[in-house]
Amino acid sequence: MNPQPFSIVPQTDAIRDPITAVHDFAEDLTLGGTAPATAQWTFSMTVPAEVNHDNPQLVGFHIRTRSAVYDYVHMFPLLGDALSRARDMIRKQFGQACLNLEIERLPSENWEPKLVLRIATSLPLKEALLCLDSFDREFWPGQSTHIDEQLLITLE
Repeated sequence: MNPQPFSIVPQTDAIRDPITAVHDFAEDLTLGGTAPATAQWTFSMTVPAEVNHDNPQLVGFHIRTRSAVYDYVHMFPLLGDALSRARDMIRKQFGQACLNLEIERLPSENWEPKLVLRIATSLPLKEALLCLDSFDREFWPGQSTHIDEQLLITLE
């Protein structure tokens, strides 16, 4: 028997746990009588970057290590405001760019966890580096003390 493909796209910001969403969807299919309990299904789920997961300051970011990022931003509350400001300034500097957030342990930071914002842009490298330099000159001087110890902004 070939698996039947389904794609689930949440229409609300209430979807926090993709596993639960898929389980509930499968349960609806089998218990509702629309599919045999022995059917094989293949699921994929897309959670849009704009979905608000309890922190409106993270809207517009693609979060690669979701729970770790939320925990880190919760631990350092000033990061939320810094990220909101960075997002807006990056959009002005780079235009359309994908903003990826993740927690990394960098050797240059003594392996301490750090929030890394990676800017993925289609600009040519030289132009992207000029934009990043301009962003750095405008963004960092206005930040709270020690924010650079928790946040790294770079190109992807």
